[in-house]
Amino acid sequence: MLKILSLILVSVLANFTNAQELTVDYVIEKMKEKSKTLETFTADFEQKKISTLFDEEELSSGKFFYKKKDKFLLDYQKPQKTTFVSVGRTLTIISESRKKADIYKVKKGVEHKEGFWGFGETFEEAKKKFNIKISEIGSQITIQLFPLEDNPSAKYFTQIDLTVQRKNWTPSKIVMLDLDEDITEITFKKPIENKEISDKIFEVEVPKEYEKIIH
Repeated sequence: MLKILSLILVSVLANFTNAQELTVDYVIEKMKEKSKTLETFTADFEQKKISTLFDEEELSSGKFFYKKKDKFLLDYQKPQKTTFVSVGRTLTIISESRKKADIYKVKKGVEHKEGFWGFGETFEEAKKKFNIKISEIGSQITIQLFPLEDNPSAKYFTQIDLTVQRKNWTPSKIVMLDLDEDITEITFKKPIENKEISDKIFEVEVPKEYEKIIH
């Protein structure tokens, strides 16, 4: 689930004018512009994981909250309660079914530099770590990311597709293909930008009876 979290942190918010301008450099510049105005982002999400080996589907859903520049909460509510909360350089993963909390100290310098979608990198750094292609169908624009060999994401994924809606340029879908050819699809619903979010939302307490592991 850490892999999924990283990819949720790379969700793209872009701003375009017409198909002729959909070059990688143009998209990167528009992503930077969007990042400057994005203070908060909330959405419901549904996740579907398809196992090609066993021909099975696993469904889950929850809520996502982001507050500029270093707070996010990813709350899986179904089929089981699992919470990812990040404040500053501390990431905590709380699993209700396992009665366990894993606490990670993020390395220095990898906070969300330009929005919640950045792998902790700037857009220019991300551009160096992916082969990027862009396509457009109707009102949807898809950014295809192919991790290069020296990108840590290459250990897990062969392709990441990020789709945004031209109407409001918020992320609507992320599709990930891993090395086993399993597919994870995350769809965002009811996205809201720049609505006031209290810091208390990110103050998630670990129950006393849970095991705590610091990594």
